[in-house]
Amino acid sequence: MKLKETLIQNLLKITELNDSGAVPQLKVMKNAELPVLILDVEELMGAKQIE
Repeated sequence: MKLKETLIQNLLKITELNDSGAVPQLKVMKNAELPVLILDVEELMGAKQIE
């Protein structure tokens, strides 16, 4: 499965490692049966990141 598909279906939860934030380190919890492909070029926006 691709990252976008799993996020839309709520099969994947991505959070920061702690309250202070640690970009580029993230915690990923998967509820999908199939493996999830996260490419190095994927861009995740939100949380404590500033555009």
